[in-house]
Amino acid sequence: MNIGRQVSLHGDFYEPIRHAAQDMGFHNIQLLMWHPSEYTQENADMILKACKDFDVKVSALWCGWTGPRDFGYPGMFHTIGLVPVAWRAQRTNELLAGAEFARKIGVQDIVTHVGFMSDNPFDEDRMGVMHAIRHICKTIAPFGQRFLFETGEMIATTLTQLIKDINVENIGINFDCANMIINCRGNSADALRILAPLVRGVHIKDAVPPVGMDPKGKEVKAGEGTANFPELIRILKEAGYDGDLTIEREISDKVQRDIDVMDTKAFLEKLL
Repeated sequence: MNIGRQVSLHGDFYEPIRHAAQDMGFHNIQLLMWHPSEYTQENADMILKACKDFDVKVSALWCGWTGPRDFGYPGMFHTIGLVPVAWRAQRTNELLAGAEFARKIGVQDIVTHVGFMSDNPFDEDRMGVMHAIRHICKTIAPFGQRFLFETGEMIATTLTQLIKDINVENIGINFDCANMIINCRGNSADALRILAPLVRGVHIKDAVPPVGMDPKGKEVKAGEGTANFPELIRILKEAGYDGDLTIEREISDKVQRDIDVMDTKAFLEKLL
């Protein structure tokens, strides 16, 4: 397993990659792009140049989408991913555009948040999302690409059943170690035991669960929450996972974010 970090790109498509590699020593990264309007050849060329200049390998492209997005309670239930009916068709096309951009930079896997899905297999929204994802997977399959669910909105059994019902080969999971804790969707280790055969990417992130009447947990620096990384690493090794462990730290203070990322890198090196 390689230790990497997530690199967010917006506006400047060279400097963040240079910074991750040259200043912080990361040569395995996952790219995050929230703005489909930036899927241009010019930006792809800039990414390719930065990767070549600094010997960087991109494991996956995390694709965002337009329209409202509210990851807080209760907006998270009707604005995220492919769940909102009003935005589903547009976001499906944006994810396909993301896959096309990924091909321009030589990347196989695309990742996104799909949204909060019902456990009921006959739910109309579930059926609609299932058909949208199947369409995406079948469209990108001839190019050797895969669609990965970012975990956090569904319990593990609901996600595995959804993948089973979509019934395509080029589908998998980007396992986020914190999101299920934040959204109170399960213990990370218990969830990973179920999901491990489908995992194609991992976000190293930690959190503490909701307290009292608060519906949302809180992200913290890796090792300070309840994710239980020694157990998670053991489960991944037993499952034969040999992909990247991508450090993600979602705080606005860039200086502190880099400090936390480097601390997490050292923490992971000891575990491995």
